[in-house]
Amino acid sequence: QLKTFFKKYIGSLFITRRLYAAIICCIVLFVFRFFFTWVGNIPYLAVLILVIAAVYDYMLLFYKSKGIFAARSVADRLSNGDENTVRIDVENFYNYAVHVEIIDEVPHQFQKRDVLFKLSMAAGDRKILKYNLRPVKRGNYEFGVINIYTKTFYGFFSRRYIVGEPVEVPVYPSYLQLRKYQLMAMSNR
Repeated sequence: QLKTFFKKYIGSLFITRRLYAAIICCIVLFVFRFFFTWVGNIPYLAVLILVIAAVYDYMLLFYKSKGIFAARSVADRLSNGDENTVRIDVENFYNYAVHVEIIDEVPHQFQKRDVLFKLSMAAGDRKILKYNLRPVKRGNYEFGVINIYTKTFYGFFSRRYIVGEPVEVPVYPSYLQLRKYQLMAMSNR
């Protein structure tokens, strides 16, 4: 049970730069307090506010087991040498706005490491993301999972959702161009 708890609540948790910056600000306040006594109890108050905000941020991210949903739509086969559209449908199940980063694991044959989408989603919002891939060799291409990183307004933590299953899609010779020429042949051009 401890392993399941760790995987669910801590394994998908990432600390952001904003939390590190807030901790550094608290340390600087303590250093100022050492040299300037007029600072008083401000560093202690800052640490207390930071702890309360961080706990609240954590609770906002993890109070729902399924806060974000995404699904990839790709054709049953890809056309070699043509632009093939890949679509990702994203839905926010949280009751508040979140900042989302979506990384789609495209097949390694494309050598694309920049399939990253950053967006803000309101409560209950749905969005459709599209991008194109152009294969240059035939064969089987394996799409991985979709990684979603979610942050609240506070942004101290980021929660990762791993969505979908790896799927293998075959790439055939350019059937899109073949269809175009078949239509032209039917109209005697």
